[in-house]
Order: sequence, then C-alpha cells, then structure tokens
Amino acid sequence: MACRPADDIAREQAILTERGYDVRVLVSDPYYRKPTDLLDSRFVDAATQAGTQQGREVAEDLGKWWNAD
Repeated sequence: MACRPADDIAREQAILTERGYDVRVLVSDPYYRKPTDLLDSRFVDAATQAGTQQGREVAEDLGKWWNAD
C-alpha cells in the first residue's frame, strides 16, 4: 500500500504551483502492512526510523529553500 497525498492536498499543490510557488508535499513511506498496524505499539520504532530517513532525504533541499533570499 503506497501512501498518496489526498485529492484536496494535490489540488492545493496545483493552485500554489500555478501561482509560482515551489511546493513540496511530504507523505509517509509505507512502513506497515495494513491500516490496523498503525495502532500496534510495535510499529513505533519503524515509524520513527521511516520519519528520520525521510527528514534526512529532504533536509538539504529544505535548508537551501529556507536560506534563499
């Protein structure tokens, strides 16, 4: 199961992009097999690891954006 941005987020992204904004939408990597796994405390470490990895992957680009004039 791949996570995808909801339709309203995709619509908002399109509107902002049309107006000249550089938009990035971050969604979680699927670290679980079924939705009920999200309620299982054994998945906390997997979720933390997935979020940390995603943060590292976007940190450089976000840093450039944040510091741009």
